Amino acid sequence: MTDRVLAVVSSVSVLLASALAAPAAAQMSFGGSPPSQWTSFQTPLQVVQLPSINNQAQLAASTQRPGQPLRYGVNVSVGIGANELGAWEVLPSGDLIWRCAIRSPGAKSLSVVFSSFIPPPGGELYVRSNGDLRTLGAYIDINANVDGSFAFEPLLGDELVLEYFEPASAPFNATLELATVIHDFRGVIEILSPGPVPEAAGSCNTDVACETVFNNEERAVVRLLSNGALCTGAMLNNTANDGRPYMMTAFHCGSMNNAIL
Repeated sequence: MTDRVLAVVSSVSVLLASALAAPAAAQMSFGGSPPSQWTSFQTPLQVVQLPSINNQAQLAASTQRPGQPLRYGVNVSVGIGANELGAWEVLPSGDLIWRCAIRSPGAKSLSVVFSSFIPPPGGELYVRSNGDLRTLGAYIDINANVDGSFAFEPLLGDELVLEYFEPASAPFNATLELATVIHDFRGVIEILSPGPVPEAAGSCNTDVACETVFNNEERAVVRLLSNGALCTGAMLNNTANDGRPYMMTAFHCGSMNNAIL
């Protein structure tokens, strides 16, 4: 990292990757099953189809420049809430369910950034891929950043389904505002998969794999995803030694408010 200015943040989605060449592991979530696995619905699933994006044109236009992160995704503005998007349904128990499918044709993977993710205690958000290949979640109130925003890790394929459960006993109704959908045109999940590091360290860097003196420090190096870009950073301890998740990265990596590590 050649920038003199470094960003240090404590509000990040922990954790998605471990070492420099390690695969994505798991974003912090709390288990459980999406409502579609344990109940039936009277309301059909609504599918929101995003405008077409030419992957090859995006690849051609996104050549990585020195000192810049690798772009893998297009941020498609949505700017709409759950009250206007998808459908709510009340179960006989009084519990609430919200469901919505998002499709971006040709996407290698999809993820969503919420401008407001404010569920009550007991509220649970699940994300599943088309065909139920993989399910993420549950994401709950403590997953949100201090400003109420939230992002989850990319899910393979060009369609995902959002399912939110809210118990009848909830003290208030959730606020769910979707800001952007990230259309992956490059295949970031494959890049993060196990195997050789796709690119050697830059000429201005010291490759930690070649220096045994850094065997301890290299465990703190992470790949991070932020707003459709792939970058790197390092996890930091602090003098309190309390495990608070600080992360340092280069200024050119951009805002880390919804970074996925």
